[in-house]
Amino acid sequence: MSAAAVKRTSAQKSMGFAAEQAEGGASPRVLHDRLHLGYVRTRDGQEVLLGIVADGGNSPRAGAVADAAVRSAVEAVARSSADGLSRALASGLQSAAAAWKASLGEGSPPLEVSATAVCVVHRRLFAAHAGRSTAFLVRGGQAYPLMKSTGPLGAMRSQEPIAGPKEGLELKPGDWVMIASDGLTRASGETGRPFVEPSEIPGCLQGSEPREAARHLISLALGRDADDNVSVGLIRLPGEAVRRSRRPMLWAMGAAAMVLLGGLAVASFLNRAPVTMTDYGYAVVLEGSGLAQMPGAADPVPLGRLDLVSAGATLRTSSPMQLSLQSTAGERGSFPSATLYLAADTQLELVQLDAYPDNAPSDQSLVPAILEVQSGRMLISLRGSPRPVHVRAADGLAVLGVGQAATLGARLDLDSAAIDCLSGTCHVFVGSGREIALPSGDSLQLPAGLRVSLTASELEAWQALCADCFEPAP
Repeated sequence: MSAAAVKRTSAQKSMGFAAEQAEGGASPRVLHDRLHLGYVRTRDGQEVLLGIVADGGNSPRAGAVADAAVRSAVEAVARSSADGLSRALASGLQSAAAAWKASLGEGSPPLEVSATAVCVVHRRLFAAHAGRSTAFLVRGGQAYPLMKSTGPLGAMRSQEPIAGPKEGLELKPGDWVMIASDGLTRASGETGRPFVEPSEIPGCLQGSEPREAARHLISLALGRDADDNVSVGLIRLPGEAVRRSRRPMLWAMGAAAMVLLGGLAVASFLNRAPVTMTDYGYAVVLEGSGLAQMPGAADPVPLGRLDLVSAGATLRTSSPMQLSLQSTAGERGSFPSATLYLAADTQLELVQLDAYPDNAPSDQSLVPAILEVQSGRMLISLRGSPRPVHVRAADGLAVLGVGQAATLGARLDLDSAAIDCLSGTCHVFVGSGREIALPSGDSLQLPAGLRVSLTASELEAWQALCADCFEPAP
């Protein structure tokens, strides 16, 4: 290998990383944050993973100065050697600040920029920081702030970015490094608490892929009315056992695993939902587009990636859509750990998600989450739920019990309707309450209640919607 060749260790090759951003609730909705996460080659031929988040504040030039911070950090790392990365990062940020000041006219207000930059090479972490953006090391279920708070660049004549230790910080297998703009962790004006508490970060990362975890963190902040851009960059070192979040465990459900409903109870759930409820649940659009009729709104609103859909809304997809169920109830929240996959031209009502009867005792059983497929095709990948999940389609009601992991499909068009059990055991009630237990690979034709085996073409159609959600029986 020549001196100019790129040197990337096997540990670097297996690192996972992702960068995600959303505009937040600021008005006008403009993305002033800049987020970069990728490999940069140093002067001595080492390839390091560089992450930087920069926030230019609210000035008209905010985006431009944040861009300059990112470029300056990348250039400083490229000019540095691998043993001087912390100082190079700080120098890059300081050079950008000097350039901003030189470009300002006499008497112009200062540009206050927050920036946090990290580099990972040979399992060592190097960092520099100034302002309100933040970085955390997540290890052993705890989130540790990497840098202390400072004023933003440009706020004071003497302000300089803080560089981490010259020798860096040793990382361990399974460690996560997170950089984020202050839109994620700043205090809410309503509650006085961070939109996302540091104590919540490890739970969002554990067992997840970096992109999924970043989107989860952003959705939490947006669901709590974050009023600024939210940017999250994540780096995961190899060594953690990662779950395939869209591949549930097969479940053999015994009779004691769920409370079976009698005919009258089933009929009542088919006809109406409880009315004196407060529902803290919502869905986040992970992929796809469509329209949603929100409760109380006069007109439908367009949906795209990371948009929120409140409980009680009815949505119609214009392309295949992926939804994640979330809740704003904090520690009280008992929403299902589930992902929904909708085919194009599907209409779905989120009847209720994380609902609690008003003035109910704390030990009262949780009411079910209810989804109603009105047309098209929906697949639900349920990884477990502290409350039952009911899926309505035509005259059928599928009941997924507390703690159950299962994958179920519901399809409804002009000519036919069916509930398909794709993994686990699916309990379906039809008519006046007759219960039919479907094993994996079986379908219940509605409204007749005829049980048949799924055909190869039907299984292929569900796999086209979510290839990793289930494994067809051999």
